[in-house]
Amino acid sequence: MDENLIEAVRSQYQADMKDAVAKIGIEFRNPTKESVYQIRHLVDVFSRSKESASYFEAIVKNLKGEDDEE
Repeated sequence: MDENLIEAVRSQYQADMKDAVAKIGIEFRNPTKESVYQIRHLVDVFSRSKESASYFEAIVKNLKGEDDEE
C-alpha cells in the first residue's frame, strides 16, 4: 500500500474538518443574517468529513489485514 497516498487522504479529511471549525468561529465572531444557515452547513461538512474519515480508516485497516494474510 502507498502510505503517502493514505496520509494524503487522511490529511484532506483533517483539513476539511479544521476549515469548517475555523469558518464556524468566524461566523460566531462576525454574525450575519445568514450565520445560522452557514453554521448548519459547516457542521454538516464537518460531520460528513469525520464520518468519511472513519470509513476510510476502517477500509485501510481491512486492506492492511488482507495484506498481512498474503
